Amino acid sequence: MKALHSDLQPLADDETSPVSGGPRLTIGWHADRYDRDTASIRLRLHDVAAELRARDFQVILPVDEHNLQRLDILILSKSLSSEAVRLAEMASDRGVAIVYDICDNVFEGKKGKKPNCTAIENCLRVMTLAQTVTISTATLAERLGDIRPELRSRMRIIPDMLDLS
Repeated sequence: MKALHSDLQPLADDETSPVSGGPRLTIGWHADRYDRDTASIRLRLHDVAAELRARDFQVILPVDEHNLQRLDILILSKSLSSEAVRLAEMASDRGVAIVYDICDNVFEGKKGKKPNCTAIENCLRVMTLAQTVTISTATLAERLGDIRPELRSRMRIIPDMLDLS
């Protein structure tokens, strides 16, 4: 499995992507929803994708099984579905680096309800496949680290403006 491009800089003019073979690193996103009205999707997906495009990265959004082979990096954002697991498994099999971005605590039930066991299983499966797990808060990182201590070294806290306010 190849490592993530360490500083996420565009490739030099004479470099080619190690996976896609193209002239630029290609980053793709999968989310269970792409609604810009959801602040975390706008901040952690759409705004970041726009910034990467401005920095000359190739960005594919949304990712599906047909364009997965073009990727160097797959980012799964707020992805708890069986489709997310399937894409992560396919990406892993193809040597595509995986980043799993989590900003919601799926391990606690919402508003007094029981947690969704399928969502938890899917989250843990994708976390296991990912080279990097980005998390919005230290509290959530601690909770995930308690559940899967072996994944602590892969976790990076990247707060968004909602968490900084």
